[in-house]
Amino acid sequence: MAVVKFDPKNHLSDAALLELGDRLDFLLLQQDQCRAMRSLKGLVDRELPQALDKFYEQVRKTPQTLRFFSSPEHMGRAKGAQVNHWKTISSANFGDSYAKQVRAIGTVHAHIGLEPRWYIGGYAIVLDHLVQSALQTMPARTSFFSARGRDGAAELPQALGSLCKAVLLDIDLAISVYLEEAEKAREKALAEARAREQSQTALIKSLRAGLKALSEGDLGFRFTTPFDPEFEILRTNFNDAAEALSTAFRQVSNAASGIETGADEIAHAVDDLAQRTERQAADIGHTATALSTVTAEVEQTARITLNAHDTATQVCQATRESDTAVQDAVCAMQAIETSSAQMSAIVDLLDEVALRTNLLSLNAGVEAARAGESGRGFGVVATEIRNLAQRSAVSAREIRKLIAVSCQQVSDGVRLVGRTRVTLDKISRQVDTIADFVTEIKTLSQSQAKSLGDVNTAIASIDRSTQQNAAMVEESSAATQNLRQEARALARSVRQFRLAQAGLR
Repeated sequence: MAVVKFDPKNHLSDAALLELGDRLDFLLLQQDQCRAMRSLKGLVDRELPQALDKFYEQVRKTPQTLRFFSSPEHMGRAKGAQVNHWKTISSANFGDSYAKQVRAIGTVHAHIGLEPRWYIGGYAIVLDHLVQSALQTMPARTSFFSARGRDGAAELPQALGSLCKAVLLDIDLAISVYLEEAEKAREKALAEARAREQSQTALIKSLRAGLKALSEGDLGFRFTTPFDPEFEILRTNFNDAAEALSTAFRQVSNAASGIETGADEIAHAVDDLAQRTERQAADIGHTATALSTVTAEVEQTARITLNAHDTATQVCQATRESDTAVQDAVCAMQAIETSSAQMSAIVDLLDEVALRTNLLSLNAGVEAARAGESGRGFGVVATEIRNLAQRSAVSAREIRKLIAVSCQQVSDGVRLVGRTRVTLDKISRQVDTIADFVTEIKTLSQSQAKSLGDVNTAIASIDRSTQQNAAMVEESSAATQNLRQEARALARSVRQFRLAQAGLR
C-alpha cells in the first residue's frame, strides 16, 4: 500500500456521492452495521500498528514493493497515513471526506504504477491480523464490543462482517479509481500518441521536403516555422547541418575556383619550365660536347707540354755539353797560344841561325876569295849557304808574321770562346728557367686536364639529370593537365548546388 496524502482540492460530484451511497446500500452497510463496526474501533486502534508492522515486513522482503519507498522515513510516513485511513474505516464515516481519501489513494496508485495485487495483499494481511485478534479477545472480554448488547459475542460476527464489507468497499473504490485513472491515462496516452503521430507525420513531411531540397542541390533551404518543442532540436540540427554544408560547399567552391586558377597557373608555369628545361638540356648537351673537345685539346696540350719539357731537358743537357766543349776549346786555344809562343821562340832561333849562317857564309866567301881558285867551289857553297840563309831569314820573318797573325787570331778566338761560354751560361740558365716554366705548365696542364675531366663528368651527370628532369617535367605537365581537368570537373559539380547567402539562416 502506498503513501496517500489528503489533498483538499480533491472534490466529488453529486453523482459520485450518489454512487457511493448505492454501493453502501448494496453491501448492506446500514446504520446498525456501521454501529457494530464502530464497536471494533478500540481493537483497531490497538492492533493496527502491529498489523501494519507485519505488512511492512513483507514489503521489505519483496523487491517489487520495496522499490516504492525511498527511505525508512518514507515508509514511516506511509504507515502513519494508513493508520489514519483505517481509523476512518473503523469509524464507519463514509462521507465526503472518506470518498476524497479513497479517490486520492486510487489516483496515487495509478500514478505511481502500484498494481492492485500488492495493496489487496496489504489489506489481507492487516484484516487477517485484526480478525484473529478480535476472535482471540472474544472469550475473555465479551462485554468490550458493545455496551448496548447483552451478549457481546452475538454482535462480534456482525461487527467483523461489517469491517470486512468496509474493507472490500474501500478496495473496490480504490480499484475503481485506479482503473478510471488508468483509463484516463490510456486515453491521454492515446491522444498524445495520435498527436505525436500527427506531429511526427508533419515532421516527416517537412523533413522529406527538406531532404528533397538538399538532394536537388538546394543547400539554401531552411526550416523557418518552429516544430513541436520535442522536435525543435531536429529543426535546429537540420538548419545547422544545412548551414554547415552550405558553408563547406561554399568553401569547396572557392577552393575549387582557386584550385582551377592555380592549376592553370601551374600548367603555364610547367609548360614554360618544360620549354626552358628542354633548352637547358640542349645547351648543356652542346656545352658537354664543347667541354669534351676542350678537354681533349687540353690533354693534347699537356702531351705537347710534356714533349716540350723533355726537349727543354735535352736542350739543357746539350747546353751543358756545349759548355764542356767550350771549356775544351778554350783549353785547346790556350795550348795553341802556348805553342805559338814556342813557335815564335823557334822562329827567333831560326833568325839567329840564319843570321849566323849568313855571317858564316860571308866569312866563308871571304876565305874562298882569299883561297883563290882552290876556294872557288867553297865560295859557290858559301854563296848557296848565304842564299839559303837569306831565304831562311825571309821564311822566318814570314813565319813570324804568320805566328803573330795566328797568335792574334788565337787571342781573338779565346776571347770569342769566352764570350761564347758566357752566352752559353746565360742560355743554359734561361733554358733551365724555361724548363722550370715548362714543368709548371706541365703540372698545371695535367691538373687542368684532370679538372676538366671532372667537370666533363659533372656536366655529363648534369646532362643526364637534366634529361631526367625534362622527363619529370613532362610527367608533371601531364599530371597538371589532369589536375586542371579534375579541378574544372569539381567546379562544375559544386556549381550544381544552390548555396545559401552568407549569414542567412
